[in-house]
Amino acid sequence: MCDRIYALDVTPGNSASEYGPDVNATRKQMAAFLERIYNPLAS
Repeated sequence: MCDRIYALDVTPGNSASEYGPDVNATRKQMAAFLERIYNPLAS
């Protein structure tokens, strides 16, 4: 699942070499994730 989210450019990860799926997301980050995944699906 993380690979699919990364491929959709929902999140760039923690750095160029680290994704960090076990790191907690802030509300601001989660809102950005939802917006980035919603926009392609809604259009």
